[in-house]
Amino acid sequence: MSRSIGLAGSFFAGVRVAGKLTYIPEHMKNGKKINSRCVIPVFKNSHKGTNAKTGEQGRSDSFKFVAWGKLADTCAKSLPVGKAIDTICDPQSYLGNLFAADGSIRVDNAGAAIQVNKVSFTIMNIVFGEESAKAVAEEVSTGRRPVNWANPAHPDYQMWINILKQRQAVVWQGEAEFGYARVVVPQGQGVVVTPGVPIQNPAYTASAQAPVSMAQYAAPVQAPVAPTTPAYAAPAPVAPVYTAPVPAPAPVPPVAGQIPVPAQVPIQVPAMTTGNLF
Repeated sequence: MSRSIGLAGSFFAGVRVAGKLTYIPEHMKNGKKINSRCVIPVFKNSHKGTNAKTGEQGRSDSFKFVAWGKLADTCAKSLPVGKAIDTICDPQSYLGNLFAADGSIRVDNAGAAIQVNKVSFTIMNIVFGEESAKAVAEEVSTGRRPVNWANPAHPDYQMWINILKQRQAVVWQGEAEFGYARVVVPQGQGVVVTPGVPIQNPAYTASAQAPVSMAQYAAPVQAPVAPTTPAYAAPAPVAPVYTAPVPAPAPVPPVAGQIPVPAQVPIQVPAMTTGNLF
């Protein structure tokens, strides 16, 4: 019996960000929420294989990774050029526009955009690796990173940690760039973009509940109570319970034709006396 559902997966280790990221903010399209998306160009060097053009040993391959939703925002604010990443991806095919060398969309004789089959790799899991020395030097020289950011004994170390925390808290407010990414704002009929305002999914808005303050779950603070010694109370007297004596059973008269059995008299055994018996 044939199968109608297949499995596909890709694992990348040690790939590097190859260029500037592209960030598409979340928006509404025809009443449906579309999550934010971040397109990440990467390259992978390898000592294996042969370059088809030069015949030299080793080769370099380039790919495009895609992150969605909150992960897209995190990647846009965390992936400078040259940063290493390890990923587990889901390869997906789609129809995309064909671009010319100058970045313009190529069209056919009728003026319609030419679309070709493309493959992207949707990030399912990611681990951030080391940064490029060139990118670090560029950030230090432009004042975007403290000079001694990597020295735990220097105040710059804690300053850099605070900068990273503040950077992750930033939301897109309509700027042309977001973190390390250029921003492409969706356009077209039925598209609504609201910079800085998170979009609620209409399918869940009706059932959404207002945020609950955790204060109502905090245990009330009570004033400490001084320990007291309980007063001694004598136990109440218990009245004795009177139990009437149980009468001895009456003797049973002998039945005619039977020989009465005399009552057995216990034998009294004299107490032992001390001394020699013989």
